[in-house]
Amino acid sequence: MKLGASFKVAYSPDGRLLAVVRAGAVEVFTTSATPVRRRMKLKHPSHVAFSPDATRVVAKTTTGDLFTWSCEDDASESRLVRRAGSEGATPSFSACGCFVVDGSWDGRLDVVRLDDGATVWSQAFPGDMVTGVSATQDRRTWAILHSPKATRRDAPPAPNYLTSWTYPFQEQADRVVRPGLGFVRSMAMSPDGATVAMAHGAPSDTLSLVDALTGAVRRNVGIHCGGTPVQVAWSADGARLASVQKDLVRIYSTDLEVLAEIALPYAAGVAFSPDGGEVALASWKTGITQSLAGALVDRETGAQHGNAPNRASRRG
Repeated sequence: MKLGASFKVAYSPDGRLLAVVRAGAVEVFTTSATPVRRRMKLKHPSHVAFSPDATRVVAKTTTGDLFTWSCEDDASESRLVRRAGSEGATPSFSACGCFVVDGSWDGRLDVVRLDDGATVWSQAFPGDMVTGVSATQDRRTWAILHSPKATRRDAPPAPNYLTSWTYPFQEQADRVVRPGLGFVRSMAMSPDGATVAMAHGAPSDTLSLVDALTGAVRRNVGIHCGGTPVQVAWSADGARLASVQKDLVRIYSTDLEVLAEIALPYAAGVAFSPDGGEVALASWKTGITQSLAGALVDRETGAQHGNAPNRASRRG
């Protein structure tokens, strides 16, 4: 299925729906053989997420504002949940679907009630930007990516670090994990919470798998990014990892062996369907959905090509 020019993609947890972020709107498609789409106009949308029961969507704009609407009511209009004033991480629903966990570049981690936009829990991290929010499949364990701000013009900022939380959040994080990696552009925790994938470097040139408990880098591989945003995403079963790179998307095993390469000019986002049967790929030029089995066959027959070096290694 062709998705058109797009920035981000997200499947609903039940796989029935696919949300596509594009300039000035978020569109929600059904994934059946006869796709139906619904378009919600928004100024400068940047992120989108489905509720666990797939009945609601929340979208975030480049100014950090949160909007929501119903996936079940065709007459539903988007509703402003709250104005934030600062962009940040992709918002994510709590397990009950009543709250949204939201991180901002102002250094705040908030839990926002969807019904009335009230902030029911908040934590400030002075000197940091909160640039990543990721949860396990059951949404019980959460990893938060912190990006310290530079304090000197002639020196890089301190390396990124992670805090680990158990939902509902308490006053203090469960642990602080310091992998020692700088300029992390994208982060995603595996569905079981054991591993965090990070794309990092300036420019981004490495994909690393980090132990979520100790911060040890278990494995890494060279990547080639440039122009469009960097993104990593896990399959629902945790068996595969996708990485958006320059004009292509690579799919890896948990050992960071390349399983598939999908050429896509101006690739910008990726998401696996919950059943693992396909991947959705956003592109500034034209996004698509692709059969994962077809991508794996193409890799085996050499139909897809890539030129980034694979330098997998064990550390830590």
